[in-house]
Amino acid sequence: MKKRVIIIGAGIGGLSAGARLLKKGYDVIIIEKNSKCGGKTGVIKEAGFTFDLTASILMMPQEYKNILDELGLKLDFIKLDPNYRVYYADQKITDYYTDLPKTLQEIGKINPHDERGYLKFLSNTYKKYEIAYQTFLNRNFDSKDDIFNNHVIKSLIQVNPITHSYHYISKYIKDEKVRNFLAFQTMYIGVNPFKSSNMYTLIPMISAVKGLWYLKGGMHSFINILENYIREHGGTIELNTICEKFLLDKSNIKGIKTNRGSIYGDVIVCNSDYTYSMKTFYQTNLADIKSINRTYNYSCSVFMAYLGLKKKYPSLGVHNIYIGPHFKKNIQQAFKGKIPSEPSFYLYCPTKIDSTMAPKGKEAINVMIRVPNTLDKKIEWNETDIRQMRGRLIRSLQSLKDLNDIKENIEFEKYLTPKDLEQTFNCSYGNAFGISHNLTQTSFFRPQIKSRELDNLYFIGDSVHPGTGVSLVLLGSKLLCEYL
Repeated sequence: MKKRVIIIGAGIGGLSAGARLLKKGYDVIIIEKNSKCGGKTGVIKEAGFTFDLTASILMMPQEYKNILDELGLKLDFIKLDPNYRVYYADQKITDYYTDLPKTLQEIGKINPHDERGYLKFLSNTYKKYEIAYQTFLNRNFDSKDDIFNNHVIKSLIQVNPITHSYHYISKYIKDEKVRNFLAFQTMYIGVNPFKSSNMYTLIPMISAVKGLWYLKGGMHSFINILENYIREHGGTIELNTICEKFLLDKSNIKGIKTNRGSIYGDVIVCNSDYTYSMKTFYQTNLADIKSINRTYNYSCSVFMAYLGLKKKYPSLGVHNIYIGPHFKKNIQQAFKGKIPSEPSFYLYCPTKIDSTMAPKGKEAINVMIRVPNTLDKKIEWNETDIRQMRGRLIRSLQSLKDLNDIKENIEFEKYLTPKDLEQTFNCSYGNAFGISHNLTQTSFFRPQIKSRELDNLYFIGDSVHPGTGVSLVLLGSKLLCEYL
């Protein structure tokens, strides 16, 4: 008889784990509280426009291709060129490419002395990446022996993760414009580049060396192909189904209770937020569960604007970054309980290369700004807060080259706040990137894929090892399958 796997949550982690386990012969049932699959990697389709809900930067494409190859599926990956268009508050614009000579030429226009520094940054950071991937990311941690041994300690010394990202970048790069661009990318996992480990400079290095990619139809096309695979190969996905609690026999989990009744299985995989899941679903002997009572630090949140525009803006790239004035001060406000007064932001414009995302002659853009999570109670994210954030964003957008008329060309607009992340996706305190990636919450010290408290319980998602981002969650689904 097939072993039955029950998966709580149809986000990227739940779907990728479900598809892989279905391929290996398991009976797979996925339950999802919302009316569609995808979780935070969802989609908005309104007024003829299509917007990826959050995730939009496709890096480390091999993790995507690995699972597609396993399942016998195919998607067309479009390589972007340039990777980024970067706008600065002084009206300067710089393009960054995977084509290294092109990027060096762009950096040379800013500061010729930084061309050599940029090469050293890429080379030395790539060495860190190779060590980190094999030693810390592409493996499970079952016991203290997995982290406290000579090989891991030697690797830690080699990667030297102690200095913070901005300090590490500054060793190689002298010009503030280039420094700020590289530091901005470390925030893709919701950390403060002026305090977080330099290990997260792997992010700008990976995009520079391996490039950024695009899937036609946006990131949600990846969700669609996994969902279709599961349904077509005998898996079950039950939408509008809410998990209420784990069903336990002492330390053994035997099923879950939902709003539609109880479901029993051999293995439970939890793709919902780790902290929320343990506090909500595990309703017995809470005082005994160290992972529940531990006080975690959480990532910051985001304010997302989805704008459908009446006209095209040819000066935009697919991926755009705006480095606003007083970069350090405004970036750190998101980690100090304040709405940035002059925000820097990431702007995604898929209609630059994909006409399916908007009506003909129109543009669809997403803008993402880092903001505090809901642990700070001073910001309620009511209509007044949203209007204030919108006003700051529109003023900044109008300062970009050729976007001065954007306000009067907004045909459709919608917003996502930390409160939405908390209420719709059960993200603890409205965090956008899971439990924060400080050094005491990574690798062995992060919640693990295999539960340390309950037999037959597994986790997958942003807050769980190996970490935040679609590529790492896909890697996590591979590690989960290796356990089973």
